[in-house]
Amino acid sequence: MNIPPDTVIPLEVHQYGCTLTQIKRTGRALLYEARSPEGQPRGYEVMVARLKKPSLLRGAWMAGGESLPSPSTWGVFGWSYLPVELDRAEAKFATVCKRFNKPEVKPVHRIIRRMVPA
Repeated sequence: MNIPPDTVIPLEVHQYGCTLTQIKRTGRALLYEARSPEGQPRGYEVMVARLKKPSLLRGAWMAGGESLPSPSTWGVFGWSYLPVELDRAEAKFATVCKRFNKPEVKPVHRIIRRMVPA
């Protein structure tokens, strides 16, 4: 059984009538510039790449990997800024980097001592 490779968010995304071009990326933190189809700046988007595991759905493998946040999670995993607010977008990007790019913590196994009657 072949499992499709994981997907990665592309450097350029066409969504909601805009072209989003990636400016920065650190781990799961993303900073995109949004432009209209005519090329006019529309603003900046700071997002957290959502991670999905591969899964079996009705007998077919669904690819895992990264995806952009859904509209229902906007404000939690995605933020929009006006074209003149690049400094605010970069500040939010720095905050997102600190919050969502934490190093992996391996579980610590506890040593359980048995109570031995004296």
